[in-house]
Amino acid sequence: MNAIILAAGKGSRMRKDGYSTPKPLLPISGVPNLERTVWMLHEFGIEDITVLCNSEFLEQYRFLQERYRCHILHNPIYRNTLYSMNQAIDLFHDTFVIEGDLVLGLV
Repeated sequence: MNAIILAAGKGSRMRKDGYSTPKPLLPISGVPNLERTVWMLHEFGIEDITVLCNSEFLEQYRFLQERYRCHILHNPIYRNTLYSMNQAIDLFHDTFVIEGDLVLGLV
């Protein structure tokens, strides 16, 4: 089983308030939320993880590739989440798809 995390949004509503960090990377208890999601997926035995992100924020997501061997697939021309999913269509088989800014609790 693999997982695809949808994190390609631009966070335009938050940018109006001066934020430059994408929503999935905002910290919860000092840890980026998306990193917590990767931890949880690992706990369930899912280690083949692809993060779909916006090219504008690509460098901010690289740490997931380095620390957890996540695949980072960026959207070179921002359209929307469905466009990003279409770029990853070949990755879908036995796949768990999750929103990048969803806050999950660790048990």
